[in-house]
Amino acid sequence: MVQKLVRNRQQYLLLRGRTYYFRYTIPTEVRRLCLDLPIEVKRSLRTDSCTDALALIAQKTHLIKVIQKAANPKVILKLLMQLLDFSKEFSAWAKDQLAGISLRPSVNSKSQPVP
Repeated sequence: MVQKLVRNRQQYLLLRGRTYYFRYTIPTEVRRLCLDLPIEVKRSLRTDSCTDALALIAQKTHLIKVIQKAANPKVILKLLMQLLDFSKEFSAWAKDQLAGISLRPSVNSKSQPVP
């Protein structure tokens, strides 16, 4: 499968097929503190929209800055777990998407008078 690093303002965005992924290369200094860490981590953003992917990643940039400055291995591991957990962002994104959908009664349904 072809992978392509999306070159734009966000260096953490990877396009694999038609799905965008979050990709973060863990700095060498951080890996020296936690020897079991991989060189990079990836998570699917579950979207084929570049705009949505960028919005999801933008919410994680503050964590990336904190990880780069962290010196405690336990703190680093906790921050990495938060960085890779997109469940809150997915939930907020879904609410935003549903808020834009207007609910219309179906054409075939007839409203019944309430007694």
